[in-house]
Amino acid sequence: MSLPGNEFDAIIVGAGPGGATAAYYLANESGLKGLGLRVALLEKSCFPRDKYCGDVWCAPARDILEDMGVLQEIVSEGLFKETSTGGFVSPNGENYLKGADSNAAASAESRPITIKRMICDERIARRAAEAGATLIEAAHVTAAELGADDMWRVRCADGREFRCRLLLAADGAMSKLARSLGIVTTPPEAAAVRQYVKGGTHNFKADGVILSPEYILPGYVALFRHYDDDINLGFYIIPGGTAKVEDIARIHEEKILNDPFIQRALGPDVIYAEPVRTAALRLGGVPRSSAKQFMVIGDAAGQIDPLTGAGIHTAMISGRLAAQRAIEMFASKNFDEAQCAVYHQRWMEAFGNDFKSSAIGVQWSYRYPYVLDAAASLAQRTGDSFMTEFGAIMTGVKPKSTYARPDIAFPLSWEMGKQFFKQKVLRRSSGWASYVRHATENTSRSSAFGTVCLKDDRITAPEVRQAWTERNQVNPAEELFAHASNVPEAHRILMLYGSEYGFCKTTALRFAEDMSDKTVGGAPLSIRVLDLSAHELIDWQREPVILLVCATAGDGDVPENARRFFKWLGMTAARLNGVGYMVLACGDTAYPNFCKAGYRLDGLLDAVGARRLLPVHTVDNKDEADISRWFAAVPPQLEHHAQAASGWQPQGAETDYLHAAAFAYYASREHMERISPEHPCRARIVARTALTSPNAESQTVSVLISLRDFPDTRRMDWQPGDALGVLPHNAPKLVEQILEISGLDPDSPVDVANSSTTLKEALLTRLDIKLLSSQQVEFFVARILDADEQAAWQRHVERHDDSRAAARSYAAEHELIDMFMDFPSTTRGFVPNDWPALLPLLEPRFYSISSSPLEDAEQMVLTIAVVRYDLHGRPREGIASTYLAERLGENEELDVFLQANKDFRPPSLDAPVGCVMVGPGTGVAPFRGFVRHFAKQAEAAGKTLAEVWPEGDQPLLFFGCRHPEKDFLYADEWQDLAQSGAIRLVTAFSRTQVRKIYVQDRLRENSKLIWDRFERGAHFFICGDAKHMAGDVEQVLLEIIASEGGRTDEEARTYLETVAAAGRYQKDVWA
Repeated sequence: MSLPGNEFDAIIVGAGPGGATAAYYLANESGLKGLGLRVALLEKSCFPRDKYCGDVWCAPARDILEDMGVLQEIVSEGLFKETSTGGFVSPNGENYLKGADSNAAASAESRPITIKRMICDERIARRAAEAGATLIEAAHVTAAELGADDMWRVRCADGREFRCRLLLAADGAMSKLARSLGIVTTPPEAAAVRQYVKGGTHNFKADGVILSPEYILPGYVALFRHYDDDINLGFYIIPGGTAKVEDIARIHEEKILNDPFIQRALGPDVIYAEPVRTAALRLGGVPRSSAKQFMVIGDAAGQIDPLTGAGIHTAMISGRLAAQRAIEMFASKNFDEAQCAVYHQRWMEAFGNDFKSSAIGVQWSYRYPYVLDAAASLAQRTGDSFMTEFGAIMTGVKPKSTYARPDIAFPLSWEMGKQFFKQKVLRRSSGWASYVRHATENTSRSSAFGTVCLKDDRITAPEVRQAWTERNQVNPAEELFAHASNVPEAHRILMLYGSEYGFCKTTALRFAEDMSDKTVGGAPLSIRVLDLSAHELIDWQREPVILLVCATAGDGDVPENARRFFKWLGMTAARLNGVGYMVLACGDTAYPNFCKAGYRLDGLLDAVGARRLLPVHTVDNKDEADISRWFAAVPPQLEHHAQAASGWQPQGAETDYLHAAAFAYYASREHMERISPEHPCRARIVARTALTSPNAESQTVSVLISLRDFPDTRRMDWQPGDALGVLPHNAPKLVEQILEISGLDPDSPVDVANSSTTLKEALLTRLDIKLLSSQQVEFFVARILDADEQAAWQRHVERHDDSRAAARSYAAEHELIDMFMDFPSTTRGFVPNDWPALLPLLEPRFYSISSSPLEDAEQMVLTIAVVRYDLHGRPREGIASTYLAERLGENEELDVFLQANKDFRPPSLDAPVGCVMVGPGTGVAPFRGFVRHFAKQAEAAGKTLAEVWPEGDQPLLFFGCRHPEKDFLYADEWQDLAQSGAIRLVTAFSRTQVRKIYVQDRLRENSKLIWDRFERGAHFFICGDAKHMAGDVEQVLLEIIASEGGRTDEEARTYLETVAAAGRYQKDVWA
């Protein structure tokens, strides 16, 4: 009986090696047996399409390819590469490589071949179609359900629907089908990473080599050469070691490309054919891979060897087994759960049981890396015979139990004993130090790495590093002058930025790009962007128009890179009479001194004679609407200025003086590259300590972070008062939730900030997936097509004045995940590369350092308040606080950088009287560092801290919290210090009495003491909440100055400003 066009006997979802193999055997063998089954093979992409793995087809896969007739076709076209030469490098650099003169017959049975997945996957799928399967491309399956009629309904993203009796899921590690049926309940735990290297540009001549340096264990790095001399440079992150999937980009940049073996193999002239590509892996098999009328194949069922990461051959074996079992079920017309479960039993017998031995091997290779050293050493001693057996076991030709064979087990155990004795007893060089030493040697041994693998074994790793450094150096001026023009008719504009965290720089570059295709008075523009720290390069007589974008740091401070410019403006005798200017001031209204730096800059420019073309325009908390209004306001003013200012002439043919000066300036600073958000250093969490009781309203922890295990030529010279910048990761659960709603492939490539990564990696580490802005809402709702969702949004708009007000209201009351959940159809309409346009970059978070470098310059204590709250009935959490306090385990790594705070430093011990520190809650964090710094300085002078200042003059700490028993941070330390006379401690516990008492109340109670400290030259510090506490404390201080000093309110304000100007009144506050 013929079936309707959309109805099949069996549907396989996913046309990778496993799914396409199942389709081939199901169509081919059912025809041979007279069943004539109608089979569909659905592929979400269109061929040719790529998949990211090692491109290695082991002997079992090779046999199946040959049985299908695919291998013969590929061989006849020369699109494959035999792996005749190559081998293995162990964790301490021991290596054994088979050369071209090795016994080819001895290893023929286990020798893999390399074929690019883009080629071979399509050939298998087309072969399945030739065998009778219907190949349907661009069929992105989003759901499937088994109806009461025992027919599956398989739905695609484009609305198509197919029906079938038997459904086979081969849709990869993130299988929607297996997850929807509860067969897969956890996310993939491993990853394969690939980057193609262009043939003819590298120094690698072997066919393949596996490297197992300690930094990647229990995973490994691999180099395999293709028929066209392209190299597949790949590495596998396997759980159980220190390498984490979320650290792929860092591992590639800091480890792989700094591996001396790999450097020598790639050579100085290497060209990469693609960005780094990543694929998720599910290892070791799932406990159940079938249900009624349903079977799971390949990566979707976790059919990947946990030790080797190899999964192509196991997927193809399982695909053939699934096809065979399906034919048996169609013959018997019985598709119940027990019948399908026979498939699971068969693949477990075929290769799944071997995964248990692999899992043990994973643990051994990480805990006892000298086991792998022993294998390489034994290969050196015995030659190809052991290497052939080793290769057969690791590629699935022989089971892992082969290692127990006496002819292998005895000599390997002997070598393990020797390695243990050398490394652990004699303490000879091992691990990374030995690995590096072996990488640099050029032995004449025929099986050595240099002999077998390198075209030119004279090339050294340092030479390669130097060549890469010189080639990859990008002068920052290239970005800043990207929109400068050398057209003689162009008018020059100079754009200057003062930025604390990078937002103002980004805004300046955006404006330059936006204006690059506009004209003024019919003439094009040449827009040059410059960091304010480079102001000395500017010839003001040659700059008729300057645009300035300036942030306000903290509560009214000037950004670090703009301070010398502000100082110069305040002191210069120069006049800028011919210069027209406009200021865009960026700040946050949560701070009392909103945009103070921008207004101050405007005043300074006006004072030296520059002509204000536009009043100061302010931007509140990066508001896109504020920025857009300024972008729109500037061009008309430029037109007006061009007509009114005779001095604004075309630049002519003269070379721009600033171009050469800026390039020279930034080039001279390249060797001074600091640890920064763009170039962070690595750190490790050493310990965590709870600072609050379990029943406190919120939890706070201290986190000890160490830099010691990560030597870096760049120094982090930190001082008390500085903050540590942390590059956090988003919560994996939230990432999974967003991916589930979007229906997108987590491994889809996306471009974020000029670099390529996967969608999942971008959501985890690069993009902010939590907070929501009105601009994001407007961008999103413009894409609504679904009628129900359009109606829902229109109802929201009707409750407000207009759509913009509706967007602001929605953003204020929701987070990103809420929008996705409220409008799922619209969310699914976004393709991967839409996401970087929708989502801002994930910004660093800053934490005051609560320790002193005099204690340990390579370890820092952070005080972290864990952020948790409910919104719309769902629990929420802070990104960085939970990352540091909970999600990162002890000894796990993170990226950090220093945020110096030169305006918040403890005074010296020769100050006339101890300082006053006001720090409620986590605002006490830097003051712990201050006091410990004082103590170490006193110790160096042969004193205790209590002996530095007379009784009554000690440093004075005002601390506040809710309950002394619940959230008195560092209580024991402060009380011990107070009891010893090192400090004076004044506390305010707001919830221990009917009337709430805060630190400002305690200040008022001690008004005479505070006034005495002011008059005697004490330094005053405030740290904490800017929105309420800081302003309240400052108001009390003004009251004290007025009442105790007999001054008017205005005189009190002037007095406090004078104290601040002298550097004695300092604030570190945040919104």
